[in-house]
Amino acid sequence: MGVRPHPEFGTVEVRICDGLPTLDDIIAMTAMIQALVVWLGDQYDEGIYLPLQRYWIVRENKWRAARWALDAEVIIDEDGRLEPLAESIGRLIESLEPVSEQLGSHAELMRVREVMKTGPSCARQRRVYADTGDFTRVVDSVVRELRDSVPVAGD
Repeated sequence: MGVRPHPEFGTVEVRICDGLPTLDDIIAMTAMIQALVVWLGDQYDEGIYLPLQRYWIVRENKWRAARWALDAEVIIDEDGRLEPLAESIGRLIESLEPVSEQLGSHAELMRVREVMKTGPSCARQRRVYADTGDFTRVVDSVVRELRDSVPVAGD
């Protein structure tokens, strides 16, 4: 996910990750982004600013997250200390919970914790392949997840 201000429009652009195969996953990530934007705005209004990371740390952490997903260990300071990404996300979710309650999206935000327990889509796909050795079964599993998450018309 990438976030950047849009100087011409005075807005914040959020580029969401493209590996969200289910509506439930999309809603969970949207709830997290919404709560994060509000939380960051509140922090800013209170004069609390996030520490800036050096470019090399940000670049390395992006690579680690892309390579190992939730199993990544990310660099947390210039001394090179590492922390599991899942722990960082867990702490972030704890910080966002009060905001999500105010926004009425707490249950949706908690879905992020479920994804962290069961694994993201890439982990589920790897498990299907490990069990079957068949890429067609992997595609079928992703299609099934999507279909199961989309409400039927009239629901």
